[in-house]
Amino acid sequence: MTCGATVRTPQGSTTAGGARRTVCAVQRQCSRSGCAEPASVTLTYQYRVAVVWLDDLTGEREPHGYDLCARHSAKLSVPNGWRLEDRRPVGLRLAG
Repeated sequence: MTCGATVRTPQGSTTAGGARRTVCAVQRQCSRSGCAEPASVTLTYQYRVAVVWLDDLTGEREPHGYDLCARHSAKLSVPNGWRLEDRRPVGLRLAG
């Protein structure tokens, strides 16, 4: 969990009028079973055209996507006949 941003709550909220509170963002974990590393990449695919895409971690969890850590995204292989497209900026890609 990443914490630290302090925001002022709006008047009329459950917090005393205009009080400050700390906002915490939950860091998403890798979707691979047994892995607790933080996610850094979102994997999506389209079965019909046999393609897998790697993108920067999306702002919100994708219902049909998988969040992967750096280690699992670097070791990713796709089935025979499928194409892997890494759509992340070149400087952010990991050597595999």
